Formats: sequence, C-alpha cells, structure tokens
Amino acid sequence: MDDGEYQAQTDEEELVGRYVDNALGEKEIVFLTQRYWDYLDWIDASGLDVAMYIRTCDLSRKDCPLSNALAWNLYWTWLAREKAGLPRPDWLGPPEPWEHDED
Repeated sequence: MDDGEYQAQTDEEELVGRYVDNALGEKEIVFLTQRYWDYLDWIDASGLDVAMYIRTCDLSRKDCPLSNALAWNLYWTWLAREKAGLPRPDWLGPPEPWEHDED
C-alpha cells in the first residue's frame, strides 16, 4: 500500500518463512501463508515431487520473487486439480464460482 496505510493481518494471512532448494540447488527462504505451506505439504504427502515442483516454479518465474511464484503455482495447481476432479484436503474448500472462470 503506497499511502502508508497499515492493514492488520490475521493469523491465516501471516507469512511463514521456510528454506527450500531453488533451481540452483541453493537454500532460499520462501514466505507463504500457513495455508499454502499446508497445501504444499499435503500434495507432497500425496506423491508429488515437491523438489521438482519448486525447481520448475523457480525456472519459470522470470523476475518474480520465488515466494510469489510458488504461491501462484500452488493456487493454479489447486484450481487445476479441482477442475480435474482430483482429491483435495478436507480442510480446504472448493473454489468460489468466479475462480472456475480464471483459465
């Protein structure tokens, strides 16, 4: 916010940092909300190669920070899985109707 306004964050919006291996094999800190980390952990437990997922995300991010790129990729993965009728964690609801039109 460029006007100096402060917007309080709820616990769900608070950013949590974790080190991940980027495309160069170096540790890089990524900040996501806990819900995004939980979803990444869930897809990891479901069999997705998270290291490759993060590396692919890193290679395709251009000048976008890895945190932002990973958040967007997780969001689009969630939408794609929903559209394909694949399972999702019980704690994560379905997309809003307007989100189905974001192709």
